[in-house]
Amino acid sequence: MHDALADLFCDPFGQILDVRC
Repeated sequence: MHDALADLFCDPFGQILDVRC
């Protein structure tokens, strides 16, 4: 899923956050 938070807190590898680009 993609949302506004994903744009702000984007972590391509999901190492720090659980948000993928």
